[in-house]
Amino acid sequence: MTKKRPNFIFIVGLITTVLVDQLTKFIFQSGSTINSGIAFGWHWLGLEPLAPSLPFLLIIILFIIARSFLVRHQLSFGLFFGGALSNLIDRLVYGGVRDFMPLPLTHLSNNLADWAITFGLAGFIFSLFFIHDRSKKI
Repeated sequence: MTKKRPNFIFIVGLITTVLVDQLTKFIFQSGSTINSGIAFGWHWLGLEPLAPSLPFLLIIILFIIARSFLVRHQLSFGLFFGGALSNLIDRLVYGGVRDFMPLPLTHLSNNLADWAITFGLAGFIFSLFFIHDRSKKI
């Protein structure tokens, strides 16, 4: 039995997501804020002391769990883990995630990495429920 490894699409998706997100954060740095909270401005949870380490631990756990799905869902996981890695880089370098895109009708803002995570997760869930593997025989 051969071991399934991440493929070209996953790696390109991951690297492209990190590079584009970091570039846009650099371009819009004058209008950005540093979000040191966990997510969605959830400061009320009291998890701020865990903010630097929690995303790193979640990325490791999710990658271990998702390895069996990685080959079939390369783009979705490339976007998801690329966004997570880019936000992790921000946490390590800046002490929080740089957000510059205000969300309409809220007091929240986000960045392209957040959108990559959202679209990656949505793509994975969509394919899990609506796209069937045609190689399996009934």
